Amino acid sequence: PFKKKILLGFQDEKWTELLPKAERCWTKKGTTRYIATLGYTKRVNCFITLFWPRKRIVWNTFSRRRNIEFRKHLSNLVAYAKRHAIKRIILFVDHAKYHETDEVMRFLKQHTLLKVRWLGKKDPNSNPTECLVNKRLAGAVVVNREHADLVALKNQTKKFLRKYNSIYAT
Repeated sequence: PFKKKILLGFQDEKWTELLPKAERCWTKKGTTRYIATLGYTKRVNCFITLFWPRKRIVWNTFSRRRNIEFRKHLSNLVAYAKRHAIKRIILFVDHAKYHETDEVMRFLKQHTLLKVRWLGKKDPNSNPTECLVNKRLAGAVVVNREHADLVALKNQTKKFLRKYNSIYAT
């Protein structure tokens, strides 16, 4: 019999900053670790959708984080669904301003393949993308690491996200 493929997608955004995030780490006794900073923040913005239960991600990086970029990401999700014969994606989304704009709502009405369910306000723990992707991304790319420029940061971010599906997905 014919089975519909339905996937649960947890949508989240993550940015990696050129300004490094310093955390405690092991060093030799008597040594101090110095991390150079620029004094201003430059970011790489990532839209990440985690498909459950397989833990595969679809991601896009942009220089900004607005509803225009979010709609581009949603377009990529629609294309992904067509390539993999997915009939419906139930997308769990937080209450970021650019998720709730009129343009995004129109886009969602036009693409009935995407069904949106809203996560609780100010409750990042209800989104598995936070722990499964975002914390690993920050740990691998940003924490206690310095990058020469925004291009290097973007390349490291993309490298991690490309590798994520081969390492962590089931």
